[in-house]
Amino acid sequence: MDVVINDIITTRIPKGVIHAQASFNNTIVTDTDVWGQVIS
Repeated sequence: MDVVINDIITTRIPKGVIHAQASFNNTIVTDTDVWGQVIS
């Protein structure tokens, strides 16, 4: 029986942009790289 373990690929991103959207009862923070791809 084979056991498959998913590997987590990590990459370092030297520059990024943080987008913060605040409303009355909610705050959304999005991290993106310089090309606009969402990191987390």
